[in-house]
Amino acid sequence: MTDLETQSDVSVVTAPALAALAGIAHGFFLRHGGMSKG
Repeated sequence: MTDLETQSDVSVVTAPALAALAGIAHGFFLRHGGMSKG
């Protein structure tokens, strides 16, 4: 049962973290990418 609990905790923590990292990376590429010239 501990494995399932740890997996659920990790998923709950990593999901928002990955979303935040994706948002930061997206904004970074939009600022420093080719779209900044357009």
